[in-house]
Formats: sequence, structure tokens, C-alpha cells
Amino acid sequence: MAGVVGLLYLGFLAWAWGHFGGDVEAFIHQGTVWLHPERQGTNGYDGQFYYYIALHPLHAVPFLDLPSIRLQRIFYPLLIDLVALGQRPLMPYAMLLINWLAVVGGTWGVARLLAGWGRNPWFALAYACASGIPLALTFDTPEPLAFALVILAITLWNAECGMRNAELGSVSTATASADPPTHRRFTFYVLRFTLHVSPLALASLAFALALLTREHTAYFVLAFAGAAFLRRDWRGFAAAALAFVPVTLWGIALTLLLGKVGVAQVQPFETIPFITYWVQGNLVDPTPRSAGYALQYIVPTTVFGLLALGGLLRAPLVWLRSRAWLPPSALLLAVLGNTHLMTFLPRLGYQHQVAVSRYMLGLALAAVLWAGSARPRWLLWLTPLFLLSLLAYAYGLFTHDPAYLW
Repeated sequence: MAGVVGLLYLGFLAWAWGHFGGDVEAFIHQGTVWLHPERQGTNGYDGQFYYYIALHPLHAVPFLDLPSIRLQRIFYPLLIDLVALGQRPLMPYAMLLINWLAVVGGTWGVARLLAGWGRNPWFALAYACASGIPLALTFDTPEPLAFALVILAITLWNAECGMRNAELGSVSTATASADPPTHRRFTFYVLRFTLHVSPLALASLAFALALLTREHTAYFVLAFAGAAFLRRDWRGFAAAALAFVPVTLWGIALTLLLGKVGVAQVQPFETIPFITYWVQGNLVDPTPRSAGYALQYIVPTTVFGLLALGGLLRAPLVWLRSRAWLPPSALLLAVLGNTHLMTFLPRLGYQHQVAVSRYMLGLALAAVLWAGSARPRWLLWLTPLFLLSLLAYAYGLFTHDPAYLW
């Protein structure tokens, strides 16, 4: 299945290559503002800032709009520099290669997790084909890498802890063996013997690298920390908490170097649910196009938000019936966290139609994994709702809609 997805996106990249006239740097979407001393010209898009950091690791500040925020996402530029062997002409190719490999690897990881829970691995397409993936490939942004690291961390965490689905997945799940399948146990025993490091420590490292790639992966790390705390799994809680150490120390170093606190530049959340989508899509007089773009995010967010909230509220009912307390699961908490992000998304996070699809990718991943690990099984059949965004994206490609195709 991962191979099918890989071929699909190779074809997509070939089409985009033709659309950009064979110019690999067009994927970066460089503007002229950040290269002009007087800040005049076109703005471009986010991929350019990762490119500039990779080009000038020690002198990138003059080329960045928000240096303390852009530099905090340091892992992707460092990986670009590493893959390109420091060669400037190779960096645009390295950006495409990293993202494509992250898409294939992330899809494979989701499919393996679903298969390990006895679910059909093809439901991983709800993550792999959400519009945030082709958008990241088209604009050279790091979401595929960030969430591939999250998927790796969850896989390692599951292998180390030998969790039951009830611990990792839904509060209503009570099936599956305590140990991962034999082939997965063998893989991680070999890994542990080779590296002499527990998979839980490697999971913490993967979470840490995800946080250094995109900060909204924090919803997953906090979810695993919260679930471990409620289960009194202090080893797991420590592993999740330690994942925040590198990004915190790096943030402090940037504050001392730049004289600005990155957190202070983050836009506050809105207070009215979904107001961001309607304001950007003409709240007073919405068109079918603007309403369709808004609903592609509002519908899956509402559906999975309500389902996850119901799962959270079900735990006290279980306790009243059986006097057995089953804490909420990590993936359930991850769905709720990403639902919060999509519901109260800051308005400036939606300046372009492409931006919100990148935020939606976290919810798509959390929803697919939670539905795959939970009961009832029909939850997985709701995950294709995330493909609504792909339909909107395909429409934008065929109609050359400026919201999606630059």
C-alpha cells in the first residue's frame, strides 16, 4: 500500500514538475520580499524559509519573517543540508526527496499499526491522501516529515510498552493481545540489541525531533504524557516529558541570541468555533466555493471531535457500572487536542487556503489511528471524510484555483 501511495505521489510530482516548467526551485515558492533589503516585492510561501535556513545555517535571520519561530523548526533545514551534502544546487531536490520518503514511510507506519490492530491497512489512505500531503509536496513544507516522526514514535512506544489496544486506543476497546505481533517483536528486539537503547527512549527521541520540525506535533506528545500520567505509568510519562527538553533548550537559546521570545509571537486562538473559516470565506455572503472550502474542514473536525468527546465522557459511565476506572487513551486525547486546534484555529493561520490543510493533517493522523485501535469497528469507515479536502484540492488543480495552485 505504501508503494501504491509512493507511485501516486511520484506521478503527482511529475505533473507539478511540468506545471512549474521543470524548475525544481519553483516548489520552494520563493518571494522577493525576504531577499530585498527594503522588503519589497512578492511574499512567497513558507518553504522558502526552510530553504534559506539550510543555505545559511548561521546567518539566516535577515531572510526570515519571524526568525524566532522559523529557526525553532530547525530539524527539517538541518536534514536538507545533510541530504544535500551541503551542496546548494542539490537542496531543492533534497527537499522533495525528504518529503516523498516521509510520505511513503509514514503511510507504511500507519498501515502497519492498523494491521497490528487487526484492521484493514488500506484505511491509512485517509491520512496519506488528505490534502495536507500533496500541499506539503507542492510547497516544500515539513508536515510529512513531522508526522512521520510522530508515527515512528507511536510505533516504538507501542512496541516497548506491549500495550493493549485499550491503553493506546479507545476507552471502549478491550481486545487484542498484550504483546505486539511476533514479527514486530522480533524487529524491535533486534533494534534494541543493536542499539542497546530501549524503543521507549527512541520514541522519546522521535517525538523530540517532531517537535523541532513542527510545533503542533505537541498535541501528540502531550496526549501520550497525559495518558501515561493518568495510568500512573511514570516511565512513559518521563519519556514523553523528556521529548520537550530539546525544543525548550533550543527555544531558550534562540531567545538569548535574538532577543525575542518565540512563544510571544504565536497568534492566539480564536474564541468562536470555526469563525476563522467563515471570516476568510466571506461570512456575510459566502459563495458555494467558499462554503465548500470551509465545510471540508468543519465536517471531519466536528464528527471526530464529538466522537472523541463521547469516548472521553464514557469512562465515568464505565466506572459507575463496573467500578473499574479505565483512563482515556493517548490517541483519544490526541484527537481531542487536534480538534481544538482545528476548531479555534488562529485567523492568521488561515491567510492562505493551503495553510489549513497542513494543520488538518494532524487530526487526520490522530483520527485514523484512534479509530483503528478502537471499537466499534465502523469508526474507521468515517475516516474517508478527510478525503473531502483532497477532492477540493483536485478541483483546485483542474480549475487552476489560486487558493491551491500558484
